[in-house]
Amino acid sequence: MIFLAIATNLPEIAIISSAALSQNLGIAIGNILGGIAIQTVVLVVLDVVGVKGRYPLTYQAASLDLVLDPKPLLRFLTSSAPPRRSGVP
Repeated sequence: MIFLAIATNLPEIAIISSAALSQNLGIAIGNILGGIAIQTVVLVVLDVVGVKGRYPLTYQAASLDLVLDPKPLLRFLTSSAPPRRSGVP
């Protein structure tokens, strides 16, 4: 998961770094704000379309159980891992 997060953010990091080093802060700030805006739009669309009458994702994510109990996170991480093949090193 961490590798995927880093890999998907490498273009953003490269653009922001090169823009900041060349003193072009407008591009760096625009890239940061644009990324935040797109992520917000995607989350809103997923929240509206994905829940279909249930509690919104923001309500479900605000649960203190998610913070204090690591079992749901571990269950998610292990269920999304590719299956192991026996006999293959």
